[in-house]
Amino acid sequence: MVRPIAIFFMMFVHVNPGYVNYGAAESVGFDWSFYIRIATAGVVGKASVPLLSVISGYLAARRLRAVDWSGYVRYLTSRVKVLYIPVLFWNALGLATGLAALTALGVSSQSMSEIEGMSPLRVLASSVLVLDNNSYVGPLNFLRDLLVVSAVGPLLVWLARSRAATVFAVAFVLVGSIEGVFAPVLYRTSILAFFYLGVMAALRPQTLANLAARRRWPWIAITAIVAAYAAQEVGFWSSLDYTLFGSRWLEMILRLGISWAVWQMCRYLHDRNFAFPRRVVDTTYLAYLSHMLVFGFLWIAWQRMFGDDLGTPQYVMFYLLLPFVGFVMALAAERWVLPRLPSALQIVVRGKRLAA
Repeated sequence: MVRPIAIFFMMFVHVNPGYVNYGAAESVGFDWSFYIRIATAGVVGKASVPLLSVISGYLAARRLRAVDWSGYVRYLTSRVKVLYIPVLFWNALGLATGLAALTALGVSSQSMSEIEGMSPLRVLASSVLVLDNNSYVGPLNFLRDLLVVSAVGPLLVWLARSRAATVFAVAFVLVGSIEGVFAPVLYRTSILAFFYLGVMAALRPQTLANLAARRRWPWIAITAIVAAYAAQEVGFWSSLDYTLFGSRWLEMILRLGISWAVWQMCRYLHDRNFAFPRRVVDTTYLAYLSHMLVFGFLWIAWQRMFGDDLGTPQYVMFYLLLPFVGFVMALAAERWVLPRLPSALQIVVRGKRLAA
């Protein structure tokens, strides 16, 4: 349940022309379209990377509890197949469609403008193979870094079993606030921190159960954290010349709090027997891989029909509906397109074969 919700709200961050155009407000005035973006991409959307990283660490720890060298090789091979092979395919497809849109329609995307002037070899190494932090399909940079972190999974499991496991957790959270400290090997150190917390949750399930059982104080803390983060996003703290909430390390703590709130919400729904249909769960990964390309083409069509004014009610509807459209198109592809492809090509497109 957590993974579909995390990816759904991550999509809001990537709706064209992008949440980056709605940074912290200079003054706290009421702009309803701005606050819609804050509530979706700015607050809940910030929980996506932490939640997905924690889930990956949790699953990795359960698989790496007792494996030999050959077991580690099998684990890493599966990670390459699931995380990296689709990245190559979707980056190549995005580059091809970007070139086609530029040639046929004269439309240049932000990704296309970023590779302007690069040599073909540099484009291949950077934008397709993602040897640096410049994936042509931007959100796929996350999978590149997640693969790097997965490669050191046994080390993280060993650290989480040590007596200093909590000390390492605090250290990782602090280091995670310094993006790029391990570049060019790992660009998003926050993924390492959240992955390690997932490993700890898998190896110490009783601790997680105890935290979940104490329902009152987590909700009080979560409410305060989310309120503080929302205030930061709308510029309240900056309007008071109070810059503490701009610190990267504190942002890490705030993102953890929001992630905990989303996790508690999912737990609440699960306890009341709510569950997504199996087909939706299975389609989540394809929706994540494909949504940027889908959004790009729909944004081109929207601009040609309605223009690029972002302050209209029509655009807000476009913004709110696009993640649903991304999921529906992924569902349609898994229902009618992928079954017609050979098993090897299914792996290239989505990291694994369709279930029988």
